[in-house]
Amino acid sequence: MTLSGDWIAQGLGTGGKLTKDDKGVWSITVGPLVPDYYSYSFTVDGVRTVDPKNGKVKEGIASTESMVEVPGEEATFEAVRDVPHGEIRIALYQSSTLDETRSMHVYTPPGYDQGDAKYPVFYLLHGGWRRRHGLEHDRTRRPSSWTTCWPTRRRGR
Repeated sequence: MTLSGDWIAQGLGTGGKLTKDDKGVWSITVGPLVPDYYSYSFTVDGVRTVDPKNGKVKEGIASTESMVEVPGEEATFEAVRDVPHGEIRIALYQSSTLDETRSMHVYTPPGYDQGDAKYPVFYLLHGGWRRRHGLEHDRTRRPSSWTTCWPTRRRGR
């Protein structure tokens, strides 16, 4: 069994073959890692798989990986804090170009429904291989004064 993770390509740590102790527990040391969120996967008998004991996953079109948070001062900007939060909503619309119902995710800042303020709109068309809901867990930060929309996009269209 081997472990791979996105920290390896970033030059932050190692991966490789796990060792099994006399109690049947598999282990590997990969760090120390800088506090952040990282994705990883195992390869067992040549088959790439997520960690079955970890429910945090990042789904993509080409792969699905497990996620792990290494807590620390450098990652505090990603912590959930007792401050107003916006919402991610799923909106359906009829596409006249494709002649079908489509969906998009819309991030609205805190207080959006309580006022009549005008907000600029940032349309995010993700060109990578991740699924649309993976954008909700992206490491980038959405500005609090923007409305962000990302329509569903199918390969080949």
